[in-house]
Amino acid sequence: MENVIFTPSNKLVEQVGNVEFGKVKRSTGRPINVESKRQRRIAELNEKRVNGEVKRGRPVGTVNPESKRQQRINELNEKRAAGTLKVGRPKGSGVKAKTETVEVEVVTVG
Repeated sequence: MENVIFTPSNKLVEQVGNVEFGKVKRSTGRPINVESKRQRRIAELNEKRVNGEVKRGRPVGTVNPESKRQQRINELNEKRAAGTLKVGRPKGSGVKAKTETVEVEVVTVG
């Protein structure tokens, strides 16, 4: 028997009734209505995505540099750059649990 390299051109196609085996594309799930509002919106978003016009997330340049949060972020970045930023809890900030040994007298009733 000879080894045959498979290519789509030498693929056998068998026809039974109106179905061609080997060329049938099965459709799964619900049929899609291309004219539905959702499908039109998805197509429009895909076009915008290709053109680079999709706007997602926070707009650039709308951050208030005078807000307390931005001032704190800038302060931390300056400390990071200088190498003086300390991370984690300060030493001794946690309250230690007190552990005491208590002697208990054993009493037998009898």
